[in-house]
Amino acid sequence: MRFRILLFCLIVFSSCNIGHVSLEPELEDALVSLDQALDNSDIYARRKEIRIDSLQRLIPFAEGRSQLYDIYDSLFDEYEMWNSDSAFFYAHRKELLARTLNDSELINDAAADISSRYITSSMYQEALDVILNANSITGSFFLNDPRRDLLLYEIYHNLVLSFSDKYAQSEFLDLEDLHLERAVRNIDKNEINYFIFLSKSMIAEGKSGQLVIILRNKLDDDSIGVHDKAIVNWWMGKAYETMGDARNSFLRYVLSAREDLECANREYGSLIKVAQLCYDMGMTERAYRYIRRCYEDALAADARRRLKQIGESLYDIGIAYEQISQKQKSITVFLNISLLLFLLMLLAAIVMLIVNNNKLTRANKAINDNMKIIDEATRTNEVYLGHFFSMFSNHIDALERYRSRLRVLAKRMDMDAMQQELRSNKFINEELSNLYDVFDKTFLGLFPTFIEQLNELLRPEGRIQTDHPGGKLSNEIRVLALIKLGMTESRHIAQFLRLSTTTVFNYRVKYRNAAINGREKFEESLNSIHL
Repeated sequence: MRFRILLFCLIVFSSCNIGHVSLEPELEDALVSLDQALDNSDIYARRKEIRIDSLQRLIPFAEGRSQLYDIYDSLFDEYEMWNSDSAFFYAHRKELLARTLNDSELINDAAADISSRYITSSMYQEALDVILNANSITGSFFLNDPRRDLLLYEIYHNLVLSFSDKYAQSEFLDLEDLHLERAVRNIDKNEINYFIFLSKSMIAEGKSGQLVIILRNKLDDDSIGVHDKAIVNWWMGKAYETMGDARNSFLRYVLSAREDLECANREYGSLIKVAQLCYDMGMTERAYRYIRRCYEDALAADARRRLKQIGESLYDIGIAYEQISQKQKSITVFLNISLLLFLLMLLAAIVMLIVNNNKLTRANKAINDNMKIIDEATRTNEVYLGHFFSMFSNHIDALERYRSRLRVLAKRMDMDAMQQELRSNKFINEELSNLYDVFDKTFLGLFPTFIEQLNELLRPEGRIQTDHPGGKLSNEIRVLALIKLGMTESRHIAQFLRLSTTTVFNYRVKYRNAAINGREKFEESLNSIHL
């Protein structure tokens, strides 16, 4: 029965949950789905590679230049948000083929692809050259081509964000508004780009509520693909954000991020946004996983504008994650040490039971004497079991108080106080002090004459004092006590006592050198000390 109680305490002790952030079921399910998509990234990547391989195999069998252009165009679409070098390669292949065909529409299409890749790589001047210079790389765009306005809007929008010169910003803002208005007016209302620029326009006009309805209807369209869903959910997230609806905004960003991953995209903004929001909500480990993935994908896609955006969050999230990791490592070490101590004390209790049972077997005294021995053994075992329960109960209470403090700080979004709390070693030091007090009292209770018997193994000049105020042992004696209990490796002893391995080694050498029977046999003699 006692063993079952101890086992139950051990399970409770090892399953303490620190710093968990509770979310409503729909949001939690959405995040779990996003995590699964992240775990399945290799599967999505493999599917994309199979599609790319299938398209490349068609190149030698193309029937004419027009069909070859279509194959290059499909390959560009696959690589556009996946691999910058390959996307550029097929965009230029399209350009050369379009020039050979002398087809103005195809020349504009190829130029648009090249310009789009320059924008992704933050090469805005090069993107402008392709669009505006009639005699540059490709050829001139039709003035009423909506894609031209889309690209010019993107260029000027990013220039506004890049320039600190207020005069230049004002000029770029005017051009941005001009091309946004023209793009919304001229673009085909069935294209996904129409909904992108409609969203930009309506959010700027304060019509986010109406926009949500339009975008929700678009999501209900059975013909919409996964990539387009990612775009629509992103702009729904933006609309909800401007409306102050944080819950639905977060949900839509999470759905968009999952759909981006399912499309095997590497150039996106949704997962970056989710990482930032998770960090703000106190889900630091999740935020770090997301932002790290964003950084790796942006590097692979040469998405320089995303790298700049990621850089603003990566440092803060990385620092917070490192602090939490260090704190968790400290807590894990403490829990492992506590568990080890528990097992050692349990082992000592079992040894006592065996010894007491042997005493009972060997005893040839009267029944009353036997009953006294049994009562004494039972009381001793109950005392140490009480110590165990008290230690674990106090430790669990301390962990709960610590978790409550962190939860309160997280709810207040008091990140300065949170970081100060995480940097402090006060909690660990207090718990270690309590742990060592329990160890000292328990060990001296099991081996009350340990120090006297130890001194018998040492020469007079190497002996230690027998009086220990308050029943507290020095670290030197704790090292010997742990060796007596079977912990023989210096690194384990050092970890338990939070000393350096060199310090533990020096203590062991000191007492070996002081041994009466020679240094080689000291620890063997130490193990002969009896209860």
